[in-house]
Amino acid sequence: MASKKAPRLPDAKTHWHAEYRRYLRSPQWKALRARVIERDKYCRVCGSHGALQVHHVYYPADFWADDCILDKTVLCGSCHLLYEMAKKLDRLF
Repeated sequence: MASKKAPRLPDAKTHWHAEYRRYLRSPQWKALRARVIERDKYCRVCGSHGALQVHHVYYPADFWADDCILDKTVLCGSCHLLYEMAKKLDRLF
């Protein structure tokens, strides 16, 4: 008889990521994102005006209540990806 695996319960990190994805679809985030892009206008690393993304300098404990414009900056998609990759590599060493 084959044994069945117990369903995996979501851990706190999984829950945080799901809640964060929900937040990124909210009107609250979309308005804040627009304000950050209007303020910065271009990628703060390379100066590009295309494919702009808003980068969280740090993540507040409760982004629904505490997210503000001051801890955000604008990066183009390429610089944002490079930054995130470098951050992951830094954790390895």
